[in-house]
Amino acid sequence: MSAVHTMVYGTYLDLDTGTLGTWADASEPEPPGVGLAEWLEDGADALVEARPTRILGMLLYSSPTGDGLGWFDPGPVYEQDGRRPFGS
Repeated sequence: MSAVHTMVYGTYLDLDTGTLGTWADASEPEPPGVGLAEWLEDGADALVEARPTRILGMLLYSSPTGDGLGWFDPGPVYEQDGRRPFGS
């Protein structure tokens, strides 16, 4: 889950279809139409290549203390909070 400009949104797994979708407090849920395995492979490739994911466009950042990781939209706001893009 992420909070950007007070908008809350996230990703969900539709158990009936096995596909992932996104939701936001200001819109109806939207299925991107990818399965869990494809999403996980995209995340693994993004880690290896130190780039944003292709499916959701999220980038992995280290925590300000360096003891944790989190996926966020790429942008300077997280770096201002002391987070660093993973792999940089």
